[in-house]
Amino acid sequence: MAANFSIARIYKKNTIDLELSGDFDGMSAMELLCALKDISSELKEIYIKAEALDSVSAFGREVFHKKFPMTALSLKKLIFIGNHCGQIAPKGANCIEFGKKQQLPL
Repeated sequence: MAANFSIARIYKKNTIDLELSGDFDGMSAMELLCALKDISSELKEIYIKAEALDSVSAFGREVFHKKFPMTALSLKKLIFIGNHCGQIAPKGANCIEFGKKQQLPL
């Protein structure tokens, strides 16, 4: 894992914010996957905030995409936010970059 990577968890009523910071590499991707696995299926939305990431490695992105359990339901709950959201978000996930919401094609 990148020495400076961290995930802050902020729980709200029916949602959670996962605030990523530092460098996103292969081990960081695995840490994010573990965090997502530990989140209650009862939550309506999961916000993954990538605004504080310094960099996203191609390897980190690939690890996240290959290991992510791709289901329509899981993708529907995820909302990626920030400059790097298009680099991290799997195809079909919601992505808000510079205030513009888009869904990445499947």
